[in-house]
Amino acid sequence: MADSELKSVRLNIAGKLVPLSVHPSEEELILKVSKELNEKINKFQIDYQLKDKMDGVVMLLLTYAIDNAKSDMLKANTHIDELLTEIEQIVQP
Repeated sequence: MADSELKSVRLNIAGKLVPLSVHPSEEELILKVSKELNEKINKFQIDYQLKDKMDGVVMLLLTYAIDNAKSDMLKANTHIDELLTEIEQIVQP
């Protein structure tokens, strides 16, 4: 993708400005994700009475990391189930 096809976007996440170069077709999604991140960080701050915004960012990061690990485990289990099904089909007369 050529640089001329990219659009400059400045996001504000947890009070920090983040400059990005994005494809115009992705801009809406990126802005939506940025808004959701800020909402979740603010919710952590309110729910846990956090004084430092960075604590909310860390909690959000931890939440996403745990969700990602669970998803990876689910994918691995699904793959194992598929392999077991194939083995059962092979060994059945």
